[in-house]
Amino acid sequence: MSQEAWEEVRAIKGAPGVDGQSIEDFEKDLKNNLYKVWDRMSSGSYFPPPVRAVEIRKPHGSGTRMLGIPAVADRVAQAVVARHLMRRVDPIFHPDSYLSFQELARRVNPKVAGWINYYDRFGPWELNPFLMRINAYLVRWIRQKYKRLTAERKAIAKMQEIARRYSRMFAHWRCTIAAVMT
Repeated sequence: MSQEAWEEVRAIKGAPGVDGQSIEDFEKDLKNNLYKVWDRMSSGSYFPPPVRAVEIRKPHGSGTRMLGIPAVADRVAQAVVARHLMRRVDPIFHPDSYLSFQELARRVNPKVAGWINYYDRFGPWELNPFLMRINAYLVRWIRQKYKRLTAERKAIAKMQEIARRYSRMFAHWRCTIAAVMT
């Protein structure tokens, strides 16, 4: 895992930390340096060195701020920990929790568009309850994804705002305005 973390750090590049060791210097004795990081982390004796403080300009020229640059070995250790945590935490989350509203629409639209094409030919009046149900699921998704929108009224208002702005985002929103008003 430390080799993968090293590849990630090397790809990002970056300046030397407080120890003055550059990416190139670290790579000269890569096997030994990765072993040191692994050994300290696995034994519980790893403590990151201080960061090198560099003053950088703020955006829009409104002064400066301090930026801390960690040592290369510390960046590798951080990448190892991040990879380990992601492997353990990712499976816990629901697969839809990372989706944006647009990504959700891309996943849902092909199926919904197919149903709309079928029912529109043979029984368009049967579509409304179905479309309302999809919107109920969307409101529930919004409530679960965004903490500030857990109140149903707020989630509905947010979905209606999105529907007004992007009326063609979801395939079923094209059929009727009433379908968006849950």
